[in-house]
Amino acid sequence: MVDPSLSNTLKYLGIIVILIFFYFYYKKKAQREREQAVERKSSYLREHPDLSDEVREAISEGKIIEGMAEEELLASIGLPLRRRVITAEPAKIEELVFTKVYVHLHMGIVQDWKYQEKLSGLH
Repeated sequence: MVDPSLSNTLKYLGIIVILIFFYFYYKKKAQREREQAVERKSSYLREHPDLSDEVREAISEGKIIEGMAEEELLASIGLPLRRRVITAEPAKIEELVFTKVYVHLHMGIVQDWKYQEKLSGLH
């Protein structure tokens, strides 16, 4: 028969090993995503030398500015989680939903954006 304290120790050790595995897995995943974002931005900037200094700086810093074209926005902050068409042609208005921000496009141009607020009670 196995000692109950040994059994509990092995159980907790297993849980610790699993937690360590997930910690390093997600840490490595986050690092890969950061590297991909840097490559996406620098590649776009290399391929578009005619960008204004303001747009070039925004893309480099991962920011949004009013008047950005949709492809500049995507180069700056990545792909949206979802896209919602608010009005159709001829003056198409869309809402792009990202992890932390909602962006409104009018005919493919950034008009405004709003950062998601923290959920009440969760800090």
